[in-house]
Amino acid sequence: MEFSGIALLLLYLGVAHLSSLLLEGLRLPSVLAYVVTGLAARTLGLPAPLEVWKDVAVFSLVFVGLHAGLSTSFSRRELGRAIIVAIINTSLSFTAALALLAPLVEDLAKAVVLSVILANTATEGVVALSRYVRYGADLEVALRISIGDDLVVLLASTAILASLGGLRASSLAISLASIALGTALLILALRRGLSTGTLNVVTMAVLFTVVGLSVDSVGPLVGGYFVGIALGLARSSGDPLLRVAGHVEAVADGLEVVNNLITMPLVFTYIGYAAAPASVDPALVAVGLAGAVVGKVVVVEALTRARLVPVFSKVEVASLVTVRGALESAIALTALSLGVLSTREFSSLILVVLLTYPLAASTLALRRASRLLHPRRSSPPRSNAREGARRPPNL
Repeated sequence: MEFSGIALLLLYLGVAHLSSLLLEGLRLPSVLAYVVTGLAARTLGLPAPLEVWKDVAVFSLVFVGLHAGLSTSFSRRELGRAIIVAIINTSLSFTAALALLAPLVEDLAKAVVLSVILANTATEGVVALSRYVRYGADLEVALRISIGDDLVVLLASTAILASLGGLRASSLAISLASIALGTALLILALRRGLSTGTLNVVTMAVLFTVVGLSVDSVGPLVGGYFVGIALGLARSSGDPLLRVAGHVEAVADGLEVVNNLITMPLVFTYIGYAAAPASVDPALVAVGLAGAVVGKVVVVEALTRARLVPVFSKVEVASLVTVRGALESAIALTALSLGVLSTREFSSLILVVLLTYPLAASTLALRRASRLLHPRRSSPPRSNAREGARRPPNL
């Protein structure tokens, strides 16, 4: 029986959703199921549903950025420290990954791109693995690290991909101008306290305009991210009557439904299909995974010594922030579509992303088993234990 292109695409998305139910029982992000579904389809030799699938996936990156932007939330009181933590985090993570990748990857520019991508942490992965963590304060630290590095990594990768991807200055300027104007328009609409229906229209108009003016560059991911940040800031703007916050919640909830049910499986199933297993470089995977782990271990050690974060278990925090996920894969897809990364490098990077989860989960599980066998050795100082108990994770 032969299926049309659209039928194949719908079947792939259906299988991706069913696969995500299996991971839901393990409390792992659905993104992993989507990527594995695409990889399985490619490995089995199943045809690509539509040639336009790639273009639709690139377009849908705006919703991936939107999801990441909505997840970024800092109070003004802790903004300064969050910036310092983010800069230290990304700098040390990038340096550690580059030191290991540069001797293996002949093209230094590609090594830089891979290292920047590996400098990020998947916030959704940290949340998924939170059940393994003993103290809420450690989870809060891991979330602070993971949320803070998103913006730095996204801006750095955007600048690098724009310079390496052969983008014209005029095209990039139009993309950035559309993002800035669209975000400003959305903030203005939010402040006027418009109805939820009107805000839905304005939000989608801004998103689609940004994509239309920047779909051939790095704009969709960045544009969606800043629109998400604008929504998040308006949601926590301190409106005494909470009218704006209520409208933003309604808009965000609607966008999240579309994102979770349609765009996320569409994008990440394509990412899995685009990652050819036969072209994976085992050496690059091993070195990339080592760089991802070493970088975050160095970060946790440095932040702890500088007393920027209170950590009870360095092993658990480092394991949590080792995971990679949606934003990293989306940036890698942008790099692939711009010709900055080859299929070999892209496929190897996606495999590194997938392997960070079993590595982190197994480390945390062993740590948990060790605590059960040796409870006294794993007990923190009494004052710290009280602090961890009264500081629940800020999710």
